Amino acid sequence: SITVTVSETTIYSVKGIGGCVDGEDDVECVQIEVILDNVPPEVDCPADISEEAEDGMCYAEVDFEEPTGTDDCSEEVTVTQLEGLESGAQFPVGLTSQKYSITDEYGNETICEFTITVLDTQDPEIVCPENIEVKNDPGECGAVVEYKIDDPTDNCPGVEMKLTEGLESGEFFPVGITTVTYTATDASGNTRSCSFTVTVNDVEPPVIEVEDIKNSKWPPNHKHFELEIDEFIISVTDNCTDLTIDDIIIDDV
Repeated sequence: SITVTVSETTIYSVKGIGGCVDGEDDVECVQIEVILDNVPPEVDCPADISEEAEDGMCYAEVDFEEPTGTDDCSEEVTVTQLEGLESGAQFPVGLTSQKYSITDEYGNETICEFTITVLDTQDPEIVCPENIEVKNDPGECGAVVEYKIDDPTDNCPGVEMKLTEGLESGEFFPVGITTVTYTATDASGNTRSCSFTVTVNDVEPPVIEVEDIKNSKWPPNHKHFELEIDEFIISVTDNCTDLTIDDIIIDDV
């Protein structure tokens, strides 16, 4: 038997020892071709996978066929996972890289890489308070209104809430109806909004300041005569409207 260690494909000549071959004086040379296996295995590598997260969860359980390999010179190949998670594991929202090494018995290697993407398509949950109705603050054309809105929830961490319309709690709301809208946005860009109204009612009447008249307006002939209203009224004011004496209407005398 002959043992030969090679680093590349080559042809070796082997001489017979112990005399002539086939009755001839010359020693016969036998040529042996030694072929080096430097061809890596062929691999059946899975395609990229994309799935949606399970309801209420920030992951998806993903099953897939692990890569397999075949080789011309080796009956068996070795499959080793280098990166990623095993089939059937809980893959988090986002992209997970899967990497495998497939080698034959001579150390030839083929790398298999693919990705598993889990998509978060679920909107956050956000709940607004009921509509609010209040009276105006004394002397003001509006009211300071406080309200409470709970933090939004989502199947994944990282949800944020932002006021997108109206005024913050504790601010001064004008008389009338103000719509307040909050929007929750999760880390994947999914959004959901809720709205409510704040109504401030003006329940404060105008204030008329009248002159203190002590003298009687009674003419000698005891007949009626005209009086200007500004002879009796000093001013008229309102918490919301700019009024003048001309805005006053006398209903009864």
